[in-house]
Amino acid sequence: MSFTGAADIGQGCNTMVTQIVAERLGVALGRVKIVAADTDLTPIDLGSYSSRVTFMNGNAALQAADSVKQRLVTAAARKMNCSPQDIQMPR
Repeated sequence: MSFTGAADIGQGCNTMVTQIVAERLGVALGRVKIVAADTDLTPIDLGSYSSRVTFMNGNAALQAADSVKQRLVTAAARKMNCSPQDIQMPR
């Protein structure tokens, strides 16, 4: 599940975030859920204008997916009693 404060005003930013996260984690698009809401649930967004949404929100999603991926690798290595370097995931 990915949380975003960016407003999708027809430019496809929710789809873009879904694609980035799914590709980075090596899962199907249907496995990624985007929660686009206000700041009660999501980080603040400075606005949906120009091409900044893809750059800013996309890079934030990429960093978050990398963090999740690292946590998964660490947990899998612990569970399988091996080194994290022995775990292979899609890039």
